[in-house]
Amino acid sequence: MPLDYAGNTLGTARELNIAPTTQTFTDWVGSLDANDYYRFSLSSRSSFNLSLNGLAADADVQLLDSYGNTIQGSYNSTSSAEMISRTLDAGNYFARVYQYSSNTYYKLGVSATPTISSTPQDLAGNITATARNISVGSTTSTYTDWVGSADTNDYYRFTLSNNSNFRLTLNGLSSDADVQLLRLNSDGSTTSVRSSASGGNTAEAINIDGLAAGNYFARVYQYSGNTYYNLGVSATPTISSTPQDLAGNITATARNISVGSTTSTYTDWVGSADTNDYYRFTLSNNSNFRLTLNGLSSDADVQLLRLNSDGSTTSVRSSASGGNTAEAINIDGLAAGNYFARVYQYSSNTYYNLGVSATYI
Repeated sequence: MPLDYAGNTLGTARELNIAPTTQTFTDWVGSLDANDYYRFSLSSRSSFNLSLNGLAADADVQLLDSYGNTIQGSYNSTSSAEMISRTLDAGNYFARVYQYSSNTYYKLGVSATPTISSTPQDLAGNITATARNISVGSTTSTYTDWVGSADTNDYYRFTLSNNSNFRLTLNGLSSDADVQLLRLNSDGSTTSVRSSASGGNTAEAINIDGLAAGNYFARVYQYSGNTYYNLGVSATPTISSTPQDLAGNITATARNISVGSTTSTYTDWVGSADTNDYYRFTLSNNSNFRLTLNGLSSDADVQLLRLNSDGSTTSVRSSASGGNTAEAINIDGLAAGNYFARVYQYSSNTYYNLGVSATYI
């Protein structure tokens, strides 16, 4: 019996992520597998297209709503290809492929292109003076909007406090749109830094290592047609040769911090020239302790140490995930006493955000 990738009921339907570019799924229906169900969601009103071909026997296809009710079907005879094309509102849907006679493999092709209404919501300003203010950090933030004949430009304004490795993507396009990075000068004028202008609905990208600190605009603009888009931006600060170091490199010079029920956050760095950062704090009562280490561009780890009465230290717990994955130490009922949090380099250089809190019990 051939492999069956699609579920035989609505509850076991195969999940699809549908895009403007046609995706094709190969499977089979027959006497031992009379129905194949596929589930998909549309986040906006879209032009939907479905094809069923590559048939050796008669199979048909139906488009169903989220309750399994038939919206439209295609019922051609023998091994003729089937097709459904229509506009669908945002929502959840199923496609049902089913046997009419004999056994057959099939190829199911699906695509959905968002349609632009006459007055879609416009969240980004059309000139620099009305640009949408966004915050750009080490984790990618995504903004969805549209450009077209009635809204040819969208501007986003952001500030980089440090030299950074900058990443920008523009995707989810149904028509041709491009993107430009502009620097805001001190006199209010702008200078083009870099553009991406691929053809058609190909995704765009701007990647710049060591982009200087300053104020910037990302400009998304129409080239042809109307299209929604997803703009993704991130910026990871680069480590200079001698960045400021606020935490001591040994326990004797540890940075003294106060830990309370509200999370306090400390930003610093570790690297080849500063492999360890120590923070010292005291818990007056047994506490539920929480520590996070994030905002990493390279691998750094964290350790909680208890200060003993003779001046030595004992490791309480560590967190050592790989790569730039965030670290965490959570301990309920941590005993009162004096402690150190040690942040240390595993590979390369990285800034970090150390968050700590303790709730007395």
